[in-house]
Amino acid sequence: MSHEAYCEDFFTTADKNTINFVEQITLWKKRNLMLYPNDVLNMLIDCNMITMVEVEQILEMTNKKQVDITLPTRYIAE
Repeated sequence: MSHEAYCEDFFTTADKNTINFVEQITLWKKRNLMLYPNDVLNMLIDCNMITMVEVEQILEMTNKKQVDITLPTRYIAE
């Protein structure tokens, strides 16, 4: 069995909210706008991927953690 056939058999589309979120980030990128953490959190809330209560809980929980400054894996070329 080839790799392509295997991927086709088990491929599932992304959640609609995830697609909306990626669309919004792509639009910001096309317009060369800077995204700040609060912008991303607000986008997540707008796309119904997280609630305001969850964001507040996460922010409170992370106040005591150290920042991980390692860059994410690069999947998309510039």
